[in-house]
Amino acid sequence: MPILHRTEDPHQIYTEAFRHLSVNGQPPIVVASRLKAYTSSYYPVRVVLSALAALFLVVDIYRARPRQHAVFVREFWTIPLLVTAPLIWPVARSVLFNVNHNLTGASDSVPWPIRLLARLGFQFVLFDGASSLAHFPAQVRPSLHTPLFPSVAPPRPRLGHALPIRVGLVGSIGSIGAKNELFFRKLTQIANEEDIELYYGARDDLPEPLRLIDGLRIYDTRSRENFRAYLELLDIAIFVASAESYYYRHSGTVMDAVSSGVIPVVPGFPVLRSQVSMPCPVGVYYDAFNQLPNAVCNAVAEFKTLSTNRTTWHGARAMAEIILGPRT
Repeated sequence: MPILHRTEDPHQIYTEAFRHLSVNGQPPIVVASRLKAYTSSYYPVRVVLSALAALFLVVDIYRARPRQHAVFVREFWTIPLLVTAPLIWPVARSVLFNVNHNLTGASDSVPWPIRLLARLGFQFVLFDGASSLAHFPAQVRPSLHTPLFPSVAPPRPRLGHALPIRVGLVGSIGSIGAKNELFFRKLTQIANEEDIELYYGARDDLPEPLRLIDGLRIYDTRSRENFRAYLELLDIAIFVASAESYYYRHSGTVMDAVSSGVIPVVPGFPVLRSQVSMPCPVGVYYDAFNQLPNAVCNAVAEFKTLSTNRTTWHGARAMAEIILGPRT
């Protein structure tokens, strides 16, 4: 087993989106982790990677700042950022940190390092987070910016669908748990609909309960090219995510799906709901697994309207604009 191995980011549109940012009317310099593509099965190696990435991040921030009035940090690890915070603090008010995996579950569990950094003047961006901002601790809110996540690829024109309707699963089925009988029972109900073909985009081994669903079609999505082809195959995509992982987290896959002409069906978590409904609906959401079949039916019934809305949705998200106070 190799000590290091590379991972591939399937979200091409998501990556491009970070170039469509405006801070006080000017594009910031976007800084990404130099070691983002590497991971390891060995914990000590992952610790070393995180430490090196944090040090590189400090260097990159100071290298970028003289060339532009603001720096946008695409991703960061919370604890390493806390450790290196004294080095970044002198320029913290002109640096924006993208919050994604760092905020996951309920708002009262915002990690204490982020609460501390916010009180020290660090600035964070939570895309599509406006509707949930009031639920965050008071000391965090002034440091959170909540623009709509930019849509950089004009949606593929698609106002109708052929029969059978292709419905695909996207996300981590494992996060739901193999023992969640209701979830898999509802998937079986969807698969048994006369005019529906149910697909599963697999990046890992097929979860055992999915093997029991008759007629389920498997599509290999381990490469970026295959993932894009999978989305373009579908009419409707059911996004599967747990509240522990995605309650306050935006999804690049949702952006990819909309640009591919797919109707996303997402959990009704605040940020995901905003992604498919602001400024106009381009998808539907479900609040519980027993609502999944109805959500898919609604997506089918509203297919043309939701597809037509994509032009307005894309136009409103062409640029994410952020306003910062005076540079210190």
